[in-house]
Amino acid sequence: MKNGISHPLTPLRHMNIQVARLKGENLDSIAERFDTSVPMLQKTYLKSGNEHYLKGKHFEMYKDFYTPKVEKNIK
Repeated sequence: MKNGISHPLTPLRHMNIQVARLKGENLDSIAERFDTSVPMLQKTYLKSGNEHYLKGKHFEMYKDFYTPKVEKNIK
């Protein structure tokens, strides 16, 4: 939680599954570790092998987390 906003853990799951795949771990092993199936990995988590896609999705979900809050000092 940051700035009183809670964030889901889903992006971390997606990232860890993608990292495991990029490191060469086989799909059966990843599916077992993340308690899912190979078809679900392929359909949901491994749609894109593009690292930029994952980063974009992460920043899209957490844009408030990365956008600095600007306080105006009115004098």
